[in-house]
Amino acid sequence: MLPKEIQAILDLLPEEYRKIVGPVFMMYEIRIEKLEAEVKSLRDQLAKNSRNSNKPPSSDTFNKPAPKSLRKKTGRKPGGQKGHDGTTLKMVDCPDVQVTHRVEECEVCKKHLGNEVSGQIERRQVYDLPDLKFLVTEHQAEIKQCSCGHVNRAVFPAAVKSRVQYGTNIKSLVVYMQDYQLLPYKRMEAFVADLFGHKMSSGTFCNFRKEAFEALSGFEEGLKAALAKAKVAGFDETGLRVETKGMWLHSCSTSQQTYYEVHARRGREAMDAIGVLPEFKGVAVHDFWKPYYQYDCDHALCAAHLLRELTFIKERYKQTWATDFISFFLQMKTAREGAITSAYWMHSKIYLAIIKSIYSS
Repeated sequence: MLPKEIQAILDLLPEEYRKIVGPVFMMYEIRIEKLEAEVKSLRDQLAKNSRNSNKPPSSDTFNKPAPKSLRKKTGRKPGGQKGHDGTTLKMVDCPDVQVTHRVEECEVCKKHLGNEVSGQIERRQVYDLPDLKFLVTEHQAEIKQCSCGHVNRAVFPAAVKSRVQYGTNIKSLVVYMQDYQLLPYKRMEAFVADLFGHKMSSGTFCNFRKEAFEALSGFEEGLKAALAKAKVAGFDETGLRVETKGMWLHSCSTSQQTYYEVHARRGREAMDAIGVLPEFKGVAVHDFWKPYYQYDCDHALCAAHLLRELTFIKERYKQTWATDFISFFLQMKTAREGAITSAYWMHSKIYLAIIKSIYSS
């Protein structure tokens, strides 16, 4: 369908010219429509980022969007709210160390009071760490020869395998600081040296992590099996670099459990290799990426990604209904959280009432 202006010009031409010029204009009109659709698609792609679409943050490069929170002001003052349980230090009945500060003489007349019995005591307690240093424990296994001639040797604890070695506490701390607090090897060396006055090498840290990794093999399989049986689980993947190579970090999580695994691929090949989705029969919550729909389970769209898509429609096309939908969506979320909190306290009161009735009967 040609624009009215062009059609009006064609109508002024003789019939023989209209038959020649008309198809040419129509061909160009079709071409223009295709180009306009292509420009619209490209502009939509440029307008998308990690805040208003399912694109990962790594795709934002140097043009990162300014953060915008969808949360609305509650009118409450910052800090702890009324009725909130604080974390103020409390005195304990049995302190680990007790230091007595004695009165040796009277402040006024200087009379010696060192042998007098104290009438009362004022107590103050200080929470602190002990001096941090390595504690070396020597294990000695007895060797005794029986009258029958047999030489008997006591058995060392299972964890004591070498002549000189590190214990489980320092190994646990090192792995925790590296894999949870994300300290690199060099900073880990400085950490141990500064706190304990002891030199440890990066190779030692690597061995600790390898030992922990191998010990967790059974836990890993159990975790994946538990997630595969979950009624509802969230699935996602994001790009990252491993030794300068582009890889994908896949995740599966519930309110109780989370599993991560790195794979070179993003789609079904990786999902099959990880092994959770092929066995999963519950509700899979995800960002509606096509490979997820290839698995035989129920599907739900991630609320966070729905909000991003609505944000894109609001910002790119200025659609007011998207703003209303975002507000309604957040109201639903608040109502759900309030219902869960109310149910929790109601169950707690019922539980306490049952316990009281048991003890009073």
